[in-house]
Amino acid sequence: MADPATDQVPDWPIGPTAGLLDHARRVYSERRQKLITALVARGFQAIGRPGLNVLVPVPEEGQVLQALRRAHWEVRAGERRRIETGPFIRVTSATMTASGAKQFAADLESAFRPGSVSHPA
Repeated sequence: MADPATDQVPDWPIGPTAGLLDHARRVYSERRQKLITALVARGFQAIGRPGLNVLVPVPEEGQVLQALRRAHWEVRAGERRRIETGPFIRVTSATMTASGAKQFAADLESAFRPGSVSHPA
């Protein structure tokens, strides 16, 4: 919170919070990188800047979203955030495990082959 007298925000983080934030940054970065690696291994372009999301260009968002939903994945269409780009989906990597990243990449690949999306047991 800014100091009302100076309108300046204090230097954050301080003390133990710094360690917790550094740990969170590392964990989220590792999860994002595992998802990017799994997608690239399947031939997808994956754009992941620091943060929790990975953007994946797709030919058409709606059909991909529906196929992934049938495979029990929820992702967001990029349409609301798109100005001068082609269609893409936004995948949150915050809770993505290594095996989950591989399964997601496989299901995304299957989304381009109608009727062949795998379903977790």
